[in-house]
Amino acid sequence: MSLLILFSWLKLLLFVCCALILFFNKYKHSKILILALIVLFCIYAIWKWWINSIQIGTATYTFKVKQINKNSAILQDTFLRDFVLLNKTNIKEIKINEWIYLKGKVTFLDSKFDFFLNKGIYYQIQVNEILNVSNSLKSSFFNLELFNYKEFQNTIMPLIFGYTSEDLSKNFSFLGVIHLVVLSGFHFNIIYVIFKFIFGKTKLKIFGSLLFLSIYFAMCNWNISAVKSFFLILLIEIYQFASVKNINVDKTKFLIIVAGFVLIINPWFVTEIGYWFTFLLSGFLYLFENNEQWQWNKKAFKKYFKTWMFSTLLVLLFRFEFYPLSFLFMLFLSPLIEFYVVSLVFLWWIKPVVIFYDFILKNISEVLMRWSLFISFQVSNLYLKTTLSFLNLAALLILLVTNQKATNKFLYN
Repeated sequence: MSLLILFSWLKLLLFVCCALILFFNKYKHSKILILALIVLFCIYAIWKWWINSIQIGTATYTFKVKQINKNSAILQDTFLRDFVLLNKTNIKEIKINEWIYLKGKVTFLDSKFDFFLNKGIYYQIQVNEILNVSNSLKSSFFNLELFNYKEFQNTIMPLIFGYTSEDLSKNFSFLGVIHLVVLSGFHFNIIYVIFKFIFGKTKLKIFGSLLFLSIYFAMCNWNISAVKSFFLILLIEIYQFASVKNINVDKTKFLIIVAGFVLIINPWFVTEIGYWFTFLLSGFLYLFENNEQWQWNKKAFKKYFKTWMFSTLLVLLFRFEFYPLSFLFMLFLSPLIEFYVVSLVFLWWIKPVVIFYDFILKNISEVLMRWSLFISFQVSNLYLKTTLSFLNLAALLILLVTNQKATNKFLYN
């Protein structure tokens, strides 16, 4: 294992320790902390054995198409292990969520492809022959002629259903908005609240809302934020339904449970910035002192600034990138983008609406990119990079400690 990957795991352990202490807010829970660390090490040992049990060499494999980029593709086997196809030009067109049965050669990924290595992808597949291609339920649905136009693929697939779009990430990453809106999974909460409002006081208020939310989740790409948001809502609703008394729910404890559940599914999620954003940002927001009536005042502005600082430090920690103007973009555009996403959840099947929304999004991105200020730090020395990461990590922890005790009434999940 490379030193960089080992450092990623050390960051995970340190964050888990601090998060548990902060969330439980008591040092007497040392037994829980020790147990969590033991379980974490066991998960890591099992996964390391599992990830290295892949058959190296030429054989037949079954993969699901997870992600398609301009010159490469990410394929996933039935054990949720990812492989990169670096050159997809020599095979016929493949589509998201299709199952492909192929003959190919699996090799270790060269260390120069650190972009994929840092995402927990350690193997590449060279395709000799595609033996069979079959549609999954998702690919059959999204391949319908109704959705076969570029605006749907460029806007609806990434924003509403969470499938990666290189153009969208490139155009909006400088805003800092895409992290807060998409990676936080906040729109799942809003959608669920809307469903509960639609069902009103009927007996189907909870069951019906969860059913429709489950259908939406089934259609989405099961990335970190989607899994976190869905299971957090589901666990809290089940707990409240099973409780004899109507008690307040400590969402931070459920957040820790879901964070562990996600790592059990795939421990290499720890190397992805999305994992840290979706869980740490949610946990950070829980630490705000609850206000009975939200008012846009000096105190609220201070909280918003802290949220921006926290998300900015996360980007700096993982990517060594800084967007000085992202605070202003987040301040004014986050509510707009959130409304944009939620409204499209209910209108994505109407082609004229999708084309209109795509036109708006493109024009906004073109205008704002002219005013963007982007700073990227290139650190080639691994030890210097590690030192800077630890300093930035310390700043994150200080920001956490200085925040307020967790509240259960904050809207974010």
